[in-house]
Amino acid sequence: MKRLAMLMALAALVAPASLLSPLAARAEPVTPRVTVPVVPPGPPTTGFVGAWKLQGLLYDRFGLNVWLDRYGGGEYTARVGWERCSGDLDWRQLPGNRVLVNLSRSRCDGPSGTWSADRMICEPVSGIFPHIARPWVVNPRVVDPGPGIGAKLACTYLPGSGYYGPTRISLKRT
Repeated sequence: MKRLAMLMALAALVAPASLLSPLAARAEPVTPRVTVPVVPPGPPTTGFVGAWKLQGLLYDRFGLNVWLDRYGGGEYTARVGWERCSGDLDWRQLPGNRVLVNLSRSRCDGPSGTWSADRMICEPVSGIFPHIARPWVVNPRVVDPGPGIGAKLACTYLPGSGYYGPTRISLKRT
């Protein structure tokens, strides 16, 4: 009991002294730091990455530009006359040197209202990506730029709405 009383008296003496200390006045509040691991993006993909433009018109009315980034995302712009519909997309490479592109639903800046969430399955016109068909030819120390300007993809466009049916289109790298 005597020890408890001495301990309480000592605490009563030390507490006001620490509050008056100039070091205590300058001390910054301690905030916890949380370290969150960052998941690195997937491996860069070559071949399909880049800007592609529709050759001709989709359903005899719409133009289409598609940008595929190296991590499976991108953007698209569909247009008819002065009206534009722009949105995001995601894509992934399929077996057999094909690519699946999923267009998100987007708003248009005109009377059409929205662009439906459509899909495209594309493959290069034969002979465009020989480095993918024969991977043993590729030198791993040389960065592969993919196909050059003018390369083409043959695609089947699959609309998300029931108004139009599937159609064949051709995209050209720009």
